[in-house]
Amino acid sequence: MDLTGRFYLAILVGLTVCAGVFWATDRPHKVAKNATPTPAPQSHMKRSATARDNSIDPLLVPQITTEAEGRVEALRLFPDLGVANSPLNREFVARYRSYQRLQPEFFQNPSWPVILVKECAAVLGERSNVVGAE
Repeated sequence: MDLTGRFYLAILVGLTVCAGVFWATDRPHKVAKNATPTPAPQSHMKRSATARDNSIDPLLVPQITTEAEGRVEALRLFPDLGVANSPLNREFVARYRSYQRLQPEFFQNPSWPVILVKECAAVLGERSNVVGAE
């Protein structure tokens, strides 16, 4: 083998070794296994007491812990539910009776009134009277 052949062979071996080292190490576009995750944006934090006002923000749905709270929230979102014999009220009552017979475990969730009224409204094509609630 002449000197030129050895030179090209050395270059190929060197490139192969460099490529192997390059691919074996963490590259900038590759996520490091021990890297700490980037923090989430702080938009999910509550507003401070000074920034809060007395109006109810429709996008902040209160945590429902009792069935009574669920009923109040359902009426807040869909006031037509409280109107006797309205289409939404009739659909709600029909589905309520159906769920009582077929899926009694549905009522174990304290927010069942909100879930049920949203389901009825979706079937009827009605929208909530609260802006941004859906």
